[in-house]
Amino acid sequence: MRAGSAAVAMALGATVFTSACLVVTWIAGRPTPASVSIPLGPVFASIEEVEFDNNQAAQLEATIVEGSVVRSPGGGNLVTEVAVSAGEEVRGGLPLYSVDGVAVWAVAGGTPLYRALGPNDKGADVEALQAFLNSYFGDDRLDVTGEIDIHTQQAIREWQRATGMATDGTIRPEQFALISGAFVAGEVRVVVGMPSPALGDVVLTGVDRLGSIQVSGPADTVGGDYSFLVSGRSVAIRFDGREWTPADGDETLALAMEFDTTSSQEASDSSGGPGSEGQAASHQVVIEGRLALATPIVVAGLPPGALAPGSADHACAWLLREDVSDVEMARIRESGLDVEGFVEIVEGLDVAGISLAGSALVTGSAPLGGRNVLLDPGSFLDTSACR
Repeated sequence: MRAGSAAVAMALGATVFTSACLVVTWIAGRPTPASVSIPLGPVFASIEEVEFDNNQAAQLEATIVEGSVVRSPGGGNLVTEVAVSAGEEVRGGLPLYSVDGVAVWAVAGGTPLYRALGPNDKGADVEALQAFLNSYFGDDRLDVTGEIDIHTQQAIREWQRATGMATDGTIRPEQFALISGAFVAGEVRVVVGMPSPALGDVVLTGVDRLGSIQVSGPADTVGGDYSFLVSGRSVAIRFDGREWTPADGDETLALAMEFDTTSSQEASDSSGGPGSEGQAASHQVVIEGRLALATPIVVAGLPPGALAPGSADHACAWLLREDVSDVEMARIRESGLDVEGFVEIVEGLDVAGISLAGSALVTGSAPLGGRNVLLDPGSFLDTSACR
């Protein structure tokens, strides 16, 4: 009996062992999956309204016109009066200073009064004299003919009488200093009581002024008000579609002079000589900065990944319809920017925009703020229609 029970137990054990081996063999023989794929549906993101100033790297090139230089006509012994101070306007027809009680007058133009002039004299210096007399009297009583006729003689005597000089009708060169045009006085180098400056000595210089400005860097810039940003500072400038102009010339000049690394000698060499009675010297200052719209515009910001490339001038995005039934394609054009907003119109929706490094900013009459846009559209749609 015991022998029979032992035989049965051994048979059952063998059966269990054999079954366990078969299970292990079956499990070990199955291929193990590398990963588990979970199917994903379309993902949408909300479009938010953002402020956009089109901030881009740019260069501002400012031309600094160096201050005028006025030189002494010579003559006399002692400076007895100074008629102009720093910060005041200097123009033709005004006195500058006096030597031995006789005033030295500013004559604007390119021709100096280099000789004594009297009746019937002719020449370019006579034209300068006639223009001076018109400036002094504040009218156009004389035709600028280049000849001292009877009318010019009368004007000379009237001027001499009004200024306390002998009315002899003769013009003397030591009474006139040539200037290139009106300017603001900077440094006045004559002082009452000092000896009269010698012929050619500098008696007065003007302040530097801003000439033209140019902005380069951003492409397709349209007319409007902008800010040029550099080193935490901002200057207001305007573009009319052809030329750039500063909103405040003094502010822009101050910025240019702050970044001006050109020495006075270098500026003189590059412009052909120091500022003089003739053509004023000038030099350029280039400033690296950024250009931005003065007043940012509100646009709709499409998140990165929402755009599918189209042709060379546009990309596309797919917006969820209001009834959540489907999506509609918006063609986002690369376009010029106006201070009032983007100006191109997209197909399908009355919006416009500009593509920016994989994302886009759009604006127009269609309300986009709060709408949903499809991300990674190429994974869910045939995007060939964008082309």
